[in-house]
Amino acid sequence: MFRSLLLSLCAVTLTSCVVTYETIPAPNESAAVSPHDIPIYYRVDPYDLYSRAQAYAGSGFDFPYPTRESYDELKRVFTDTHVFTKAVPAVSPPDQGVYCAVTTVHTPQSKLAGRFNFASIVLLTALPAYSASSSDLLQFELYVDREFKKRYEYRVTKIKATWIGLLPFAWANLLTTDRDEAFQAAAHQFLLDAERDGYFAKR
Repeated sequence: MFRSLLLSLCAVTLTSCVVTYETIPAPNESAAVSPHDIPIYYRVDPYDLYSRAQAYAGSGFDFPYPTRESYDELKRVFTDTHVFTKAVPAVSPPDQGVYCAVTTVHTPQSKLAGRFNFASIVLLTALPAYSASSSDLLQFELYVDREFKKRYEYRVTKIKATWIGLLPFAWANLLTTDRDEAFQAAAHQFLLDAERDGYFAKR
């Protein structure tokens, strides 16, 4: 009986919140990157990203690290966009060619937001809670012929509202942007911005 009650409480808590992720600056989803007759070398290493992420214990139900699926979306932007002749994983920049190293730094939600979220969960979401302070800063470091050119930064912000009154609207989570999609949008915007700056010109 206790187990059933606990599962019921978890179900109420999880379905009484609406979560979305916002990419800043907002990506231009309608724009397309022109194909280029060059390869791109890249590094998207989850373990390296984990070690460089910043988080603290007790952040109040804020998952500090993006999932492997989020990093897979970053890789997929390089390998599946048909922008380059091929995408080659590389630990360091080659002597010739375009290279991009992707890192991320996580900023946990504020302590105040964490306390409100914790109190809301303890009270079965009867207390409304809102947070927009948790974010991931995606950094795309671009090199050309081993020379560092520019760092492009995009912040993916988690927006979360918790309240029992949102229970009938739990379906809205099916329409919001998840973390994986936000990472993919940021990577797509990086390609657009780097192309605009002329770094993908045929060499």
